[in-house]
Amino acid sequence: MITNDHNASPLTVESVTPDNLVNLREVLIEPSEPFELGPGESQTVKVNFQILMLEPFSFDLIWEHN
Repeated sequence: MITNDHNASPLTVESVTPDNLVNLREVLIEPSEPFELGPGESQTVKVNFQILMLEPFSFDLIWEHN
């Protein structure tokens, strides 16, 4: 979940992108479209993925926002 803790400005999230996938494929992020949160608003961001082998895995999420 992401929350806009700023008291006066909206938070615009242009994209959330997976990067540096290790032992993963098919990373799906919802919502996939840009979204805006007013002050004090929250949005759930779901991340689903498929592990290739029963071994450690990792990835980064790149957040493009204002």
